[in-house]
Amino acid sequence: MLTEAGEATRVATREGKREDVWKVRWERAELEYAGEGSFGGTMHGVSGTIYEGGVEVSDFSAQRAQADKESNLLRLSGQVRVVARESQSVLTCDTLDWLDVTEMLQAQGNVTLETPAYQVGRFPVIWAAPELEEYGTPDRFAPQREQMKTYQAVVAALATVSAVGGASGGQSQITFRDKAGTMQLSNFTSWKSSGQDVIKFSGSGNPLRYTWTTQNLTGQSATFEGTARRSEQRTELVEAIVGGGVRSTATRPSSAGGNATQTIVLNSQTARYTAENSRITLTGGVTVNQEDAAADQRMTMTGAQGTIDLVPPGAKAMRPVRAAVLAGPVRVEIKGSRRTTVTEGGQSR
Repeated sequence: MLTEAGEATRVATREGKREDVWKVRWERAELEYAGEGSFGGTMHGVSGTIYEGGVEVSDFSAQRAQADKESNLLRLSGQVRVVARESQSVLTCDTLDWLDVTEMLQAQGNVTLETPAYQVGRFPVIWAAPELEEYGTPDRFAPQREQMKTYQAVVAALATVSAVGGASGGQSQITFRDKAGTMQLSNFTSWKSSGQDVIKFSGSGNPLRYTWTTQNLTGQSATFEGTARRSEQRTELVEAIVGGGVRSTATRPSSAGGNATQTIVLNSQTARYTAENSRITLTGGVTVNQEDAAADQRMTMTGAQGTIDLVPPGAKAMRPVRAAVLAGPVRVEIKGSRRTTVTEGGQSR
């Protein structure tokens, strides 16, 4: 049946209770009705609402929409835009599927997500909660795997809905940044994030790279799992666990004064950072290089594992390290304008 402008709501029964699943408005459409809130077909120039548990959680617009009368699947394509009602986060992509039993949106092709404070993308494909509070690459959502089998079965059985477009198996290079320019994580190939003011995230890359400007901390690693907090227009790392080819660099003012800086570069297989005490715990092939070029001072320490307490950002100190403990075999080499000292042993403090 060909129709002009109109709207319809898809309704499903859950445990004996009827709930709205999605609502769509269109400029023109070719539809087939099956009764009881069930219909299928193609709609053009669409906008509408996505429901979760019968509650309106986000709104969408797209060039086209396709609905299957046998399931609750809604597919959007062409300049897809989804806006979360509560957070006002915005997801854009080429194609998006919503099947309520999966509890996730499946977005594909040039996917980006922008919150009031952060930007992340581009993804070839992500899954996202309908309210856009949680999102990431499909490999990060193991609990939803069984539900996705239902989604895949529905898509495979459809004759009226085309296959999902866009890349799904290729490598992505994802960048996650705040709009204030105080945090950036880039080169992710796998990613998951949730939260607004307190953000939890995990991911991997080859390697992934991270920068926290207010904490004067940069680095790279194969994996990253952490928590950050946004306050006063900046985002700061609260804690993190990184692994695989870890290289972290902290910058502090030079002991020579002026505008000069000194750096401490930490290399290890794994590292754990806690902002509360500016402590980094290192394991596996640890190397610590401290360099203060303006003061002509250099120090290199190596060991099997260790703990480094950094001077907090902004604090004045002659050295960037408040305390360091390394376990053996340990080697410490200190170079200055007047002497070089080498110490070897089982432990160094």
